[in-house]
Amino acid sequence: MQELAKQRGGSAEVASQLGSGSTFTVSIPLGAAHLPADRLRAERSLPSTAVGAQPYIEEALRWLPGGPDRTDLAEQVGRDIFPAQTPFTATDGERATVLVVDDNADMREYISRLLAPHYKVRTAADGEEALISIRQHRPDLLLSDVMMPRLDGLGLVRQIRTEATLADIPIVLLSARAGEEASVEGLEVGADDYLLKPFSSLELLARVTANQKMAKLRRGFEERIESNLRAMTLLRELGAQCARADADPDRCLQQIVAAAIALAGADKGNLQLFDRDTGTLVIAAQQGFEEPFLTFFAEVSNDASAGAAAMRSNTQVIVEDVTTSEIFVGQPSQKIMIEAGARAVISTPLIASDGTVLGTVSTHFSAPHRPADGELHFLGLLARQGADYLERKRAGEIQQILLRELQHRSNNLLSVVQAIAHGSLSGNRSLKEARAALEARLHALARANRRLTESNSNGTRLDEIVRFELTPFIDRTTIEGPKVMLDPKHAQNISLALHELATNAAKYGAFSVERGKVVISWSVANKGKYNALTFRWRESEGPPVVAPKHRGFGTTLLKAIGAEIRLQFARTGLSCEIDVPLGEAEPDSISVPATGDVAALIAP
Repeated sequence: MQELAKQRGGSAEVASQLGSGSTFTVSIPLGAAHLPADRLRAERSLPSTAVGAQPYIEEALRWLPGGPDRTDLAEQVGRDIFPAQTPFTATDGERATVLVVDDNADMREYISRLLAPHYKVRTAADGEEALISIRQHRPDLLLSDVMMPRLDGLGLVRQIRTEATLADIPIVLLSARAGEEASVEGLEVGADDYLLKPFSSLELLARVTANQKMAKLRRGFEERIESNLRAMTLLRELGAQCARADADPDRCLQQIVAAAIALAGADKGNLQLFDRDTGTLVIAAQQGFEEPFLTFFAEVSNDASAGAAAMRSNTQVIVEDVTTSEIFVGQPSQKIMIEAGARAVISTPLIASDGTVLGTVSTHFSAPHRPADGELHFLGLLARQGADYLERKRAGEIQQILLRELQHRSNNLLSVVQAIAHGSLSGNRSLKEARAALEARLHALARANRRLTESNSNGTRLDEIVRFELTPFIDRTTIEGPKVMLDPKHAQNISLALHELATNAAKYGAFSVERGKVVISWSVANKGKYNALTFRWRESEGPPVVAPKHRGFGTTLLKAIGAEIRLQFARTGLSCEIDVPLGEAEPDSISVPATGDVAALIAP
């Protein structure tokens, strides 16, 4: 103090009397005339940001005997000398805990008195005592002096930052050591802030509250990052498990439900798949539900449910409270939901890559619930992952069906080739005739299979087969009949039958003369359990027809494609009717189901 006063041309004196006390007198000249030129500075171009003299007056008055009365005096002095200032108020709903560490008991009491209206305050006399207190009850913020016995403030900060469970506690250091080096040293060891003594009560409260809020924000960000990391890890592990070739489909669906519950923090959940045949959502996996919920929601179409709403809208549906939701109010489903302990629900559609909805995954909560954006985001990612799995599963099933169909058709094709070869090469034909017949029939078979390939193996319309096979004689052919779709096997056989009928007609029948004609027609009629296709071939204005003495290959082949065949060898021309059993018929599209093995039917 003496040196500071002398630097400004003043002096400092002290007078003490035993038993009475000490009096300190500091004298400093006013103005700047007594100061050297190198100690003067230019006038300010900006307003000063210094706290002014009020904090020091306030600080000094608070330390005078008298406690609260002197506090009132400090406030009165401030109002009389300095401009009015808005008092600082805390905004946190719940009080945070501040640990005050200082070896000066008066300072601990003073700081505690300042913070008590806004925070829960605990105190410690030095760093070691503080460390024990912190390990027992972690505070929300540490306010510590630097200079203390045993363990000082800097050592306390170092120790706290090395312990994982304590390292994120916000720390504000207090010190009378001014200068940049002192504050840098405090910040380098890990302190969040550094406050010089003396300080104003407003500044102290502002620093403490700001650091506590910043720490709370950091913890919130860290918790969000940790939560997101857990969610991403869960999705990655789920994807890896369900991507395995030997993954059990039912188990994968159950794991998707469990993951949805974990991501949303829900109590229950279920996964519904869309059944194309019935047009309903069917529960395929669930966790936490019992009767009557499972029976009531076993199949859902346009019922009052979040799943059905998500299915219709193709978007995520959020029901924060089923007791007030428009979806459930006044509906039987509301009572079922409440009895099942499901007061809130989030239903997310499982959308395929082509935009179709494959199903929904729903999470249920035992209390009203408003989901956070992150929760909805990860449920959306899970739904995308679930839809991808269902698409892969369906693609695998289709691939297996196609492989089985390919194997079946290959075996069937080889049997047909064998039968054609046997029928063409047997009998009294010459080698040249047999070769011509074999080549013609194989060409007909190739044409039939080529058309099936062009139709993606889904079958071919009967009228297209007729026109294709009768192309050379189309101007003398009349074609009549409804639209009928034949499956690959029957399309192949009828193509071969048409080839045989057309070949015979060209050699011996209506197509062997210029005036000859053929009428081809078909119809569909109910035959009890199945509908049946009746296929008719009628020749006219051709040469007289004579019934053969034995059944040739053409007749054998015709017998092979239908359960019933009728041939009439009239003098006006050949008539052939074939009845082919059909499955359930659509009004404008009829599919013919596969029958027995071709080789067994057409073998001689």
